[in-house]
Amino acid sequence: MSLSLKLSGPDRPSLFGLALRGLWRHRAELGWALDVLRYGICADCSLGTHGLRDRLLGGSYYCSAQLEGLSRWTAGVLDPELLHDVDALSEMDAVALRRLGRLGQPMIRRGGSRGFQTLSWDDAIKLAGSRLGDPNSETRLRYDPSELSNEALGCLSELLRACPRGSVDLPMSDQQYRTWTALESCFAAGAERAELSDVLVSGGDAERVLIDAGADELATEALLRAYLSPRTGGRRIEKARAQSAGQEKRIRVVGPSMGGSLLQAVEEGDWLLPVGWPRGSQAAADFGLLDQATKSATVGDVPDHLAVFGGADAEPVSGLRLHLLLDLHPSVLLNPGEAVLLLPMQSRFELVGGGTCTAIDGRVHFSPEIRGHQSGLARPDWQVIAEITERLDPERRAPADGDAVRGWIAERYPIYGPIEELFEAGDSFLPERG
Repeated sequence: MSLSLKLSGPDRPSLFGLALRGLWRHRAELGWALDVLRYGICADCSLGTHGLRDRLLGGSYYCSAQLEGLSRWTAGVLDPELLHDVDALSEMDAVALRRLGRLGQPMIRRGGSRGFQTLSWDDAIKLAGSRLGDPNSETRLRYDPSELSNEALGCLSELLRACPRGSVDLPMSDQQYRTWTALESCFAAGAERAELSDVLVSGGDAERVLIDAGADELATEALLRAYLSPRTGGRRIEKARAQSAGQEKRIRVVGPSMGGSLLQAVEEGDWLLPVGWPRGSQAAADFGLLDQATKSATVGDVPDHLAVFGGADAEPVSGLRLHLLLDLHPSVLLNPGEAVLLLPMQSRFELVGGGTCTAIDGRVHFSPEIRGHQSGLARPDWQVIAEITERLDPERRAPADGDAVRGWIAERYPIYGPIEELFEAGDSFLPERG
């Protein structure tokens, strides 16, 4: 068995140093941490990287982003007493807050209160549903799209249907969205979508890869540089190994920095591989969430009663603010207005029945449930959203399990039809997008 070390970041520590630090840091949850590495889909990049074997280049590998990110998934449950007085946490940044542990039960902070108190899931869902269903209530649900499963994004689209006046604030900057819109136009006009398997390093046929992404955009994908030439800076043509027998094609690795110039840059016959967008962007587009965001943007300055928003610097609201999250973030400490409700969700690796994610090349991957670690009373992300939707509209009953969600997605979104056939680690498919 061949072994290759693929490290991200400028320091590139030695394999043994990195492994030793990783073993020590995760010694309390060593068995579970190793299972995450062996069977899970990496939660720290958008490549759909699975396990300790590289399905594209072959052999085993260790990725520094995965090893460094393990501390988040193996963390214990946050002590709720730490949130009884938020003033003590106000000077902590996102990294320090995350180190306090994973949120293990619903918590609420009402206006005028110094901190959070725990409450039951039934009361939390009841409160969220009643406020979201009230057209006179300014209620916002905050989430990080890069951490939601495809199942949750599908349920989110159903929640917005139950709240017809709702809107989605994009998890993208204006420039990212302009480029994404141009990218979708290119595909609609007949441009081909490249897979990661089309972009491999070292020798072979004379296939050309044109790098139209900036260095920062490439750096967001922990392993992408391993598939490209080490010299990825600027606009340059590289050689890669062709995957389609006898067919030469030019692949453009495009990033948001291209802005509206993307349409002018792409030539007939180009294959496109997008990088640098927030994780979850492709799935959000597939489930129509970006389309709903586009429609809501034309409404004007009248605020809708439901806004689902991402980003770290969201403005506080006077009504109820809902946060669907894994761990603490500075945004939860902002002025509560009426109240702030924290809804803890399971991580990708804890999801009961497993879950799926969509990689930057559009391929859908299954990440199985890895048993042996539970963050308190945290629930699957899709279940939280589905139960709120059912509270809003009892006819939209929450699915019984993850398999039922995937069956519903396969029926509602035809290009995701094979999603209901994903059951094991390593299962994946490429949707046939028009």
